[in-house]
Amino acid sequence: MAVRKDLLQVEEQLRRIAALLQKVSAKPEGNKLHPELAEVAKRLTRIGDTLEKSLGAGRGVTATQVRSIAIQLEAIAATLRKHA
Repeated sequence: MAVRKDLLQVEEQLRRIAALLQKVSAKPEGNKLHPELAEVAKRLTRIGDTLEKSLGAGRGVTATQVRSIAIQLEAIAATLRKHA
């Protein structure tokens, strides 16, 4: 089964962001405490859990799961806007 190009692009960008976050945290000014990141991490965990459940069920992501992921992403955006 061929992996969709769009999914590979999303994966590539998530890996890029993760690598950049590691570089930011390695800088002295990057070690400042950001309490909102705990909320972001919690929401990202929920997204991961949703994707894991869909894989565990042996099917693709359902429309309901996509809406759930969208809600988590919207909450992340709201948290970041609030603390910007």
